[in-house]
Amino acid sequence: MKYYVLHDFSSPAVAWGLRDPHLLGDTESCPPLGVGRRCSEEIQLEVELSREGQSVDYSYAGTTAPVLSCRALKAVESWLSESVQVLNVSVGSHRERFFLLNLLHRISALDESRSKFEKYPPGHKVYDLDLSGRYRWVHDPIIDPSKVPEGVHIFRLFGFGVMIFVSEPLHDAMVAAKLTGAGFDPAF
Repeated sequence: MKYYVLHDFSSPAVAWGLRDPHLLGDTESCPPLGVGRRCSEEIQLEVELSREGQSVDYSYAGTTAPVLSCRALKAVESWLSESVQVLNVSVGSHRERFFLLNLLHRISALDESRSKFEKYPPGHKVYDLDLSGRYRWVHDPIIDPSKVPEGVHIFRLFGFGVMIFVSEPLHDAMVAAKLTGAGFDPAF
């Protein structure tokens, strides 16, 4: 199977910009999203606009929290399975419903022999977090399909949670639905 890097490809000249998600009414608190843990289903999330503009079907809240329109969720929901927790999120003053994807899978699937990357050296710490051996950066990633569990169509890399990867069937569903804001780079 082929995989793609999924990113926010919305034009800053036209599309909105979204701040980091936070709990409704509490701009200082945010649940741990994208770190492989489920959040309470009862949480109420909101995202404020950092830039006014046209809403899009796929965008990031902050740097990497995927936000989807209803149309986008309908296009991809059959590919999400247990690998994603779908949470309701309100976006600025927009009345439409939006959804934030909490990605639960972090997989060691980078084909290091074919990818460009750098890892943190031994003993490298940020605050109390030891980053030794984790990816500092990854460029031109190549995913090893044999390391991705069957049925997982969207995930982040273990040790480098910035990038989001999607399977070819999920990519094809998003392209067929002509979702605005979504961009792809091959990772094969």
